[in-house]
Amino acid sequence: MSLSAIQDTGTGGLRACIIRSTNRPTHRVYAVIKKEGLEKGTWLEIGAAWPHRDGKGYGVKLDFIPRSPDAELVIRAIEPKPAAAGAG
Repeated sequence: MSLSAIQDTGTGGLRACIIRSTNRPTHRVYAVIKKEGLEKGTWLEIGAAWPHRDGKGYGVKLDFIPRSPDAELVIRAIEPKPAAAGAG
């Protein structure tokens, strides 16, 4: 969904902007658990995040809370899936 809005620039002018809101998350939340002797950790998807409308923060929903004290939370932007080869 997109909404058009007029904003006061604070200098006596006005500008038009488009505010996009969606109920789909823009980021995924992962718990990364590193184990001794392994170079890479195990990534577990545990939730999602959405930016606040003012752009100054994120709302986060966790489906799971990691119990491991070694778990690191990582928030990554959701990348669009590439088109399948031969599709089209």
